[in-house]
Amino acid sequence: MNGDERRDPLRDLWQSQGSEHFQISIEEIRMRIEKIERRVRRMRLVTFGVCTFLIAFFGWWAGWWTSERSNVIERIGAAMVVAAVAYLAWQVNANRSRLPAVADRTADHLRAELLRQRDFHRGRRFWSRMAFLTVAGIVFFTGFAVAHPEVRRTIVAELIAFGVLTVLAVPLNLRQAAKYQRELDRVDSMSGEAS
Repeated sequence: MNGDERRDPLRDLWQSQGSEHFQISIEEIRMRIEKIERRVRRMRLVTFGVCTFLIAFFGWWAGWWTSERSNVIERIGAAMVVAAVAYLAWQVNANRSRLPAVADRTADHLRAELLRQRDFHRGRRFWSRMAFLTVAGIVFFTGFAVAHPEVRRTIVAELIAFGVLTVLAVPLNLRQAAKYQRELDRVDSMSGEAS
């Protein structure tokens, strides 16, 4: 068989069709930006609430209040959790967009916002966050198990649950990044900015 005999007629038809230029209206751009903003604002509020609780709890744990009942590894692990959660909160805060006036919202702004959100859920920033949180959690649980051998089985179960949640966070974040990438591809496929 030569190359001509293996050609797909549907593919040939698809490739021979002229490409129409799609345009996105200013109103649709605004609606998409507002939808992303609502989603990000909601997630930021939840994240900051959880971070505040975790920083307060593990800060207390790392502090002198528990120094008689915990060991150094446990307190170091708690302090590492505080630092890791603070790093997460800093990343979430740094990721928020500086929104232009409503009249200035363009397809370029939508594209930049989609890129920012996509990159938050993948790449170096995501993996640095995961590494910091994972190591801090493991150090804390290890120190807790050493300080309280009488509840070692419970601690092992908690460590397993922590590991499962950590592993699940990877595909969930990558799926979210892929969702932003699909939306970005849709915006890119609409050639020409609407006027």
